[in-house]
Amino acid sequence: MKLEQGDTLLMIGDSITEAPKGEGYVSGIASLLQAVYPQLGIRVMNKGVGGHTSRDLKHRWQQDVLDHRPEWLSIKIGINDVWQQFDLPGKPANPVYIDEYESILRELIAGTKGQLKDSFS
Repeated sequence: MKLEQGDTLLMIGDSITEAPKGEGYVSGIASLLQAVYPQLGIRVMNKGVGGHTSRDLKHRWQQDVLDHRPEWLSIKIGINDVWQQFDLPGKPANPVYIDEYESILRELIAGTKGQLKDSFS
């Protein structure tokens, strides 16, 4: 990661990302970046929403990611896609199966590619 002055790192996902202020991995990363690179003033944005699946992420992608135009992006989503398949065996509410999950993430990444500082491949 080649961080530069004033870069924004946006982290998006479900409750694992959302975690209460000061208690989750996003807060830990923000603290580490501030300790190691205080002169850069890196902004860390937390866009985690508890209970969300990849479908929900897709619906809020424009507002929560693209509108902010971050230089860096981290996506951590999927536990809610999976657990719903096991919550009520034989009667899943509205599970997201692996093919749909993969398709959604590929679509989001393809639509975002080129908009971040060092686009991924």
